[in-house]
Amino acid sequence: MSYKLLVIFCFAFLVFANKANAQNPSLERGKNVYTIFCQSCHGENGEGMPGAFPPLAKTNRLKDTKKLVDIIKKGMTGEITVLGNKYNAEMSAVDLSDQEVADVVHYIRKSWGNKY
Repeated sequence: MSYKLLVIFCFAFLVFANKANAQNPSLERGKNVYTIFCQSCHGENGEGMPGAFPPLAKTNRLKDTKKLVDIIKKGMTGEITVLGNKYNAEMSAVDLSDQEVADVVHYIRKSWGNKY
């Protein structure tokens, strides 16, 4: 391989690597927000707590981004069914900035088998 071709290859690799890394800060920030505000109820891996707090892992309830944002910002009460199990615990509103909400929603929707 010629030196010129090697330089071009390395440059192209760095450009694509930087582009991929530019998309990850939101996931990292979202993971931090999740760890601080959400993990104690919904679990480290989004598995929830049976009978108390619903799982966030592998559920289609995360499909509606607006609804998810509303739940985080305004809280939620009332019975819901997630993955065939009923939950009726209150979730208080979480006082987060718009950026923190966007990051944690991004993290939740991309983690634990979720593909939104």
